[in-house]
Amino acid sequence: MKTLEQAVDNLSETIKEASEMIKSLREENKKQKDALDYVKQWLNENIDEGSPDGVKYDSANILQNVKELLGE
Repeated sequence: MKTLEQAVDNLSETIKEASEMIKSLREENKKQKDALDYVKQWLNENIDEGSPDGVKYDSANILQNVKELLGE
């Protein structure tokens, strides 16, 4: 049977591991958000600047699909 001290040590280690996972997930989420923001900006530029009509149309469709997936 575990002692209270062992249980506290185990809980402490579990909390430490969970905190490290959360930090890693936040960092990965930030990288993905930055990449997605870059793509959205690029698509907007394709739509707004003198791109050929086909590129504008495709960019608008892709941007709309991305926004729908994100719930924007």
